[in-house]
Amino acid sequence: MAPLYGIWYAEYSNSYVGGSVYSSRDDAEAVCRSGGGDLIEFELDRPLEGAEQKLRRPGERVYHVGMEPDGNGAQANARYEDEDVDASVSIRVVGGEARHFSTKTWAHDEKHAIKIANDRRTQWLASGGELPGQTDNYGWGKLA
Repeated sequence: MAPLYGIWYAEYSNSYVGGSVYSSRDDAEAVCRSGGGDLIEFELDRPLEGAEQKLRRPGERVYHVGMEPDGNGAQANARYEDEDVDASVSIRVVGGEARHFSTKTWAHDEKHAIKIANDRRTQWLASGGELPGQTDNYGWGKLA
């Protein structure tokens, strides 16, 4: 695949690729000569490797979902993550009573993320409502 060219501007702590992206090296070099930037070459659509391939989930994003232990007040927020997402859940406990349930998951949209979180919440409740390592204030663990 043919490379693309940009202009790299380094101004002390403020470095950035500025202006346009060019398919012609000659055009990009002309812009560099007129504006003082450095030519930078980009490979378009390079093959994904290892962890990158694992994190490629077409149509899905990572969502952090939180709700009350009874399922009320559910909120899902999309996040970009560079870490593995598993079935871990966390519980905030106040005075020995669970007050907040949260988890993160891959999902197609907020509604789908909340459904997955509710499935995990139900599994947590069915297992007695406790997690490994749970204390008087917090519990975190992976559902079996």
